[in-house]
Amino acid sequence: MSSFNNFKTSLCAKSESADYLDAVNEWVFLHRVQNDRKCICGVKIHYEFHISNILNGNKLIVGSVCIKKFLTGNETLIKNVKKAIYNDKCKTDDKLYRKCETCDDKYKILSTDDHDILLECYECNPLSHVNRFNDLCNKQNIAIRKCIDCGKRYNLKDGKMNGWQIRCYGCYMKIK
Repeated sequence: MSSFNNFKTSLCAKSESADYLDAVNEWVFLHRVQNDRKCICGVKIHYEFHISNILNGNKLIVGSVCIKKFLTGNETLIKNVKKAIYNDKCKTDDKLYRKCETCDDKYKILSTDDHDILLECYECNPLSHVNRFNDLCNKQNIAIRKCIDCGKRYNLKDGKMNGWQIRCYGCYMKIK
């Protein structure tokens, strides 16, 4: 029996639906663990991907190749799996990266704050980080802004967080 047939049989046995294509959409990703075990298809694996059935609560352990190859019909599950792999890789490399939500390229970040939030890189949207910085300043009630044109930080003169103050004085004067 092929690994796909083993996978399909094991998945359908723990699912409510007997139809494989319907059964795939019953599962959600829980977490990933580094451990030498066997996948439900019978192949030895290095990383366990724990998935759970949303209809009956059953749990399965799937390998990294099988989860990406055989569960492609469940887009939410695959997206969460890719996010977990990416975030774990960034943590183990001791480097801080974030993935661009538009082009999927990675770019370096300075802090671990909201590492899971996806933003766009400078090439896809130069204002993405400026807007994120300005929103953070609004939440913390800090009277600092980043200019949307040049990216320079500037203190707000009146110390108030006015939404209209989006350009530094130099860029504002160039526009007029």
